Amino acid sequence: MSAARRLALIAVVALLALAAAIAALADVSGREFADKVGRGRTTYLLGVLRNAAETNISYGIPLDQVTSLQALIEREKISDPSILAIDLFYPEGQSLFSTDRGALGEPVPQSWVEALAHPAPWRLDERGEVVFGTTIENDLGTAAGGIAITVSDTPRAARAFAQRLDLVGLALLVGIGSALLGAIAMGSLARLVERPFGAVVRGLAGRLPDRAPRGRLEKAAFAARQRWVAANAAAAGAMQELRAMDDA
Repeated sequence: MSAARRLALIAVVALLALAAAIAALADVSGREFADKVGRGRTTYLLGVLRNAAETNISYGIPLDQVTSLQALIEREKISDPSILAIDLFYPEGQSLFSTDRGALGEPVPQSWVEALAHPAPWRLDERGEVVFGTTIENDLGTAAGGIAITVSDTPRAARAFAQRLDLVGLALLVGIGSALLGAIAMGSLARLVERPFGAVVRGLAGRLPDRAPRGRLEKAAFAARQRWVAANAAAAGAMQELRAMDDA
């Protein structure tokens, strides 16, 4: 394999590796950004619901009598297709308000109750679903209830997969294009670099061009070849003289 082809191959491999690294970094950054956006939207909604509940509690209204919360959570669920359910529950684990009317008064998962003891907001991953929650506090700073927003992880995963496919396709397109351009550039550069040395090799081998030698290397090779020819001719003449003396 010539030097030009080796340099072109190195350029192709290096550019493809660079494109793959950029695609991987972009994929990680994209997933992190999407997670932050989804988490920020859910955290904001948790804050809205918590403020509405705690404001009514501060006015002395029991949490189970704040019926406006039921209409609020149903409206928020309709506005965001990624939300599967929104639940407000007592610290003991009984559902108080829910977008699933059939769950009213039913026990909520024990993991939600246990999460009330953790710093808010909290997150639980459950069977392809993600539950974001927070604690509703009374004026004494103790838990008066909890809020849980259940979102589906499937749409997010599907979007991430589709984005990853688009990113891989774009990275391949850019990588192949860059590799071809790099191969052409490196091949041209290698031929440009090899040209003087090729002329030197041809000059030393006696394959001289019809034109006069150009450049210092080509002239030096031409001069060295001329010296070799002259030395060989002198050596051949000396050998003939020796043979003649022997014959005499």
